Order: sequence, then structure tokens, then C-alpha cells
Amino acid sequence: MTSPDVPAIGFKTVVVGVDGREGGREAIALARRLLEPEGRLILAAVARPRGSERLAALLADADRRAAAQMLCAEAERLDIPASTVVVVRSSIADGLHSVVAEHDADLLVVGSAHRGTVGRVLLGDDAQAALDGASCAVAVAPRGGLRADAWRTIAVGDDGSAESAVALSSARRLAARLGATVRACAVVGPSSLRYREVSRADSSDAIARREFAERRRLERYAGVEADVLRGDPGEALAELSDEVDLIMIGSRGQGPWGRLITGSTGAYLARHASCPVLILPRGLAPSAAPAPDGPSQDPHGPAVAAS
Repeated sequence: MTSPDVPAIGFKTVVVGVDGREGGREAIALARRLLEPEGRLILAAVARPRGSERLAALLADADRRAAAQMLCAEAERLDIPASTVVVVRSSIADGLHSVVAEHDADLLVVGSAHRGTVGRVLLGDDAQAALDGASCAVAVAPRGGLRADAWRTIAVGDDGSAESAVALSSARRLAARLGATVRACAVVGPSSLRYREVSRADSSDAIARREFAERRRLERYAGVEADVLRGDPGEALAELSDEVDLIMIGSRGQGPWGRLITGSTGAYLARHASCPVLILPRGLAPSAAPAPDGPSQDPHGPAVAAS
């Protein structure tokens, strides 16, 4: 059962990056699903300077007006109550981060480009930069990723860490509001084994033992489905994204000033998952917070890192 000391994060102020294209509209739809009742939704557009410094100054007002009209049109088209903000920055990511900071937002939501094979999602450079520099939780809305009006399953990548504990508590809170089921998922593979186990010619027995231990750990969570996956954490959770409505993970990566830097698992999921991905930054998890079932007895832990 999740420890009462582990906080559950709700999203009362959500910023959405909007550019007038379909990806921004799907980001808005995801933000509305994640926003707490009576929460505040902010549609943000970033106008980038054009030409020389003198010309950019002359065009800035016109660009602001055009962006503001676009945001109002999107809000009216989707029939949503929302504030609109336009900023002028040389970088889309810096512009979105400034809006997040100014409004003390809990969550930043961005859309993605729909490219590549088998319907997988690849982020553009602007979206990736927005994820990497965010000081709050971040979510990615893949093209076509909101597959149903009601979510049925929220998956949480769980490695027994404090970051995973916060993600699980937050998933429970969101699932209770939306009427969904929470599935706690550990991933076991070669990277979760000790060196002696990996160096053996056949490590299948060691992996099987770790899978058994992880399933027992996850089954201690009350009211949560337990699922143990095999392979690379990012790849395994991305494959699972075809079956669930949202994947949530904690992030262990931190850059300067405590900003979120998405780790390898989070970065892979953001680019390849076919359902929305929500990444909670490390700063939301107290360093001494216990895992949902207490500290792991195995210091090596499972393969799936928080991020």
C-alpha cells in the first residue's frame, strides 16, 4: 500500500503550448483531461523574432496580435474556458518555460509530430527542448494518442524509488477522479542484474528470479494491478503504450537550478510511446520519501529507472 508520507501531485495550473496546428489541439485535449476540477488552463503561444533587431522590433507587435488571435480562435473552436498568453522569445522552449515560471504552473503540455513507422511518435526539437528544460511536470500528447473519451488504464513505471512512489500516488489520485485502473509496471532485463549474473553464459534463471521478486513487491500495492515486463525500460514501456491510456514515470534527472532533464527512459517514451506520457520531476519527491512498499531489499533494483 502506498505510504501516507508520499505526496500525490495534482495539476491546478496547466500551461499548453499551442501553435494553431493539430498537435497543439491534442495537447489541449490532454491538458483538459489532466487538469484538476476548477483548475486553470493557460494556452501559450511563442512568437519568435524575425530578421534584424530593428526589423524584429517593428514586427513584434504584429506577431503578438496574430498569435493572440490564433489562441482565441483555438479556445473558441474547442469551446474551453482558458487564459491566453503570448510571449516573444528566440526559443519556443524558453518562451514556454517563462510562462510556466510566471504563472507557477504545475504542468506543461506539448504536442508532438506524427512521423516514422507504425504510427510511432517522434518529437520535434522544440518539443524536446521544452521537456528538457521544464521546472514542472511535463506531458506529451502524441498524434491520435487520446484514443477514448474515458481512460481505462494508467500505467506507472515503478522501480521502487522515491520518484516512482510520487508517480504512483499521483496516478492513484488521477485514476480515482477519472474512474481508471492503475497498473504498476516494473521492467526486468540484463541491466537489472548484478555483474556476476550478467557475466554468466545463461542469465535466464537470474532474470526469472528478479521477475518473481518484482511481482511480489508490486503485489503489495492495494488496489493496483501488478505487471512485470522484460527488456529495456524505455522499449518495454513504449510497447505497453499500445494497451494503456497514459504512462506516468518519475524523473531522477536534474540540471542547473533544479530544472528537469529527462532521463533515458523518459526521453525514449516521449519520442516513441503511442499514448500520452507524463513525467514528474525529481523535485516533487522528497529525497527521504520511502517507496510505496518501503525500501527495496535488493540494492541493485529493477531495470526500469524512474527516468
